[in-house]
Amino acid sequence: MPTTRTLAMFGDDLKAAASAMQKLAKAYKRRELAQDAYRLYERFRPDIPEGVKGRGAKGELDLGLIGRLAEEKSQTGGAR
Repeated sequence: MPTTRTLAMFGDDLKAAASAMQKLAKAYKRRELAQDAYRLYERFRPDIPEGVKGRGAKGELDLGLIGRLAEEKSQTGGAR
């Protein structure tokens, strides 16, 4: 169950974001995902506008990029 904070951050896009993340996770074997998780996050984390600080700073999460990362992994031998 998503937290109140998560619901507030994603709003109506929560289902789409969760679906994209699940698709990406499923493209990896469990150990691979554990090894590559932070590297993946660095690739898709939202850019925060200059001058904005703090953990709750808003940025734009590119769900298309997350989908492309999942597709890329699937094509190069992802989870089985």
